[in-house]
Amino acid sequence: MSGVDKRAILAVIHAVAHSKEPTLITQYKIVKSYLAMMFADYDEYRKVEEELYNALANRRLRHIYLVYKDNEDRDFDLILISPIELNEEQLRNLIEEAAAFGINFSYVRLDEHIKLITEVKDVINHAVAWLAKKNSVVEALVDTVTALVREYDLDEKDVRDVYVLFCINYGICRGGEA
Repeated sequence: MSGVDKRAILAVIHAVAHSKEPTLITQYKIVKSYLAMMFADYDEYRKVEEELYNALANRRLRHIYLVYKDNEDRDFDLILISPIELNEEQLRNLIEEAAAFGINFSYVRLDEHIKLITEVKDVINHAVAWLAKKNSVVEALVDTVTALVREYDLDEKDVRDVYVLFCINYGICRGGEA
């Protein structure tokens, strides 16, 4: 497998699942925040966070992708999760599709471009849902969490609250399938 601590994968799941709108994309700083909450020891947290980032940067994870790398601060990198494995061409096409809308990823850090960031997420979210042959981003999100639970051998009880959240917020109640 990837050699990444399971808590890092859980942090990715929670960062995406707890966003205001259903999405398959989050900023790395949000993942780091969820990861930090899982540790009492800062040095242990830093070790796991470094392992996660190295796995992202070197594409050693399945279903989890670094789709934008900020040149100055990795907190602003964008992470994508997908219910299917994406190849390099599919990832490149997703980024190019967003660029076709005039979206310049170098703006993702600027608060005044929040509408632009939302458009980027919408384009990529719907493209991934379409590639995965899902009817909606919500369905893709639920299936992605299930895929991550299986791929990384996570304990279902660790993501039970995520499935409850999906059931309450989106009406997709599949908690026992993990």
